[in-house]
Amino acid sequence: MKLTFLMMCVFVFSLSARVRAQDQMVTLKVAGAPFTKVISELKRQTQLDFFYSFNEVDVNQTISLNVKNVKIDEVLKRLLGSKFTWEYIDRMVIIKPASLDSPEKNHCG
Repeated sequence: MKLTFLMMCVFVFSLSARVRAQDQMVTLKVAGAPFTKVISELKRQTQLDFFYSFNEVDVNQTISLNVKNVKIDEVLKRLLGSKFTWEYIDRMVIIKPASLDSPEKNHCG
């Protein structure tokens, strides 16, 4: 009985952590900043870890964004466009190329 209660608590807390990760608000003002610097700033503000392949994401691109108190999903949409999707697993954001068979899907959560 105690084990069942413990398992239910762990599930509920992990579910709420996932929701909170998606609801994180970000303020960011960068002009011509490297992609990796933008990701570092997002990590600092949200305490989320970001996982992506240097072979798939153009880390040499420069980013210009000016957002204030915007949800992290909106920032990722502006940062990554429609070429990538992302999902939250615990406190991690996994960025991956968008599937060719579902072009209408910009992000997942």
